[in-house]
Amino acid sequence: VCFEKGSKVYLAEARDYKLGMLGKHQNKNAAVAVKVANLLGISEEDVKQGLLDAQWVGRLQWVNSKLLVDGAHNVAGMECLVSYLKTVSPRDVLLLGFSEGKEIAKMVAMIAPLFPYIIITKSSFKPAQTQFIAEFAQEYCSQVEVVTSVADALVRARSIRKNGALVCAGTLYLIGDVLKLHNA
Repeated sequence: VCFEKGSKVYLAEARDYKLGMLGKHQNKNAAVAVKVANLLGISEEDVKQGLLDAQWVGRLQWVNSKLLVDGAHNVAGMECLVSYLKTVSPRDVLLLGFSEGKEIAKMVAMIAPLFPYIIITKSSFKPAQTQFIAEFAQEYCSQVEVVTSVADALVRARSIRKNGALVCAGTLYLIGDVLKLHNA
C-alpha cells in the first residue's frame, strides 16, 4: 500500500526492551512505537521512560499476586495469553467468557488444557451462550462449571483457587466486569 501511495516504508526491529507490560509480543509493539517516536524526534530518555510506564488495563494485567486478567477475545490475543501462561505456575482456575461471533472453539482449545478447573460465565454485553462454551471446554478439562453471574462466578473461582493463579480471560466486557467487582 505504501508503494502504491508513494509513501515511505519504515522497518521496526524488535529488541528486548524494558517494558511495563507483560508478554513477549509486546516487544514487537514496542519496536513500532520506538520507531515512530524516533521519527517524531522524541528523546531516547523519554522513549525509555514511556515504555516502562506504558500500561494496558485488562491486558495481561496482574490485579494482585493471584488474579490475572486478559481480554484475549480473538485467536491472536489468545495465542499471546497462552504463551504467557506457560510461564505461570501453578494455575488453578480459569474464569472464561466470550462475546457472540468469536472463534470460541479455537480459543477454548488453546487455553482449556492449561487448567484443572474452568468456570464459564457471561459478561454484561453480547455474551456467548455459556453452555456452548462449556461443551468445548469439557473436551479439554474434566472440571467445567457454568455460573452465569459474573459476581457469583468470581466468588466461586476464589473459593476453588488453592495456591495458584486465578485467570480471567475472554471478552473485554468480562474483564471490565471482573475489575469493577474486584475494586468494589
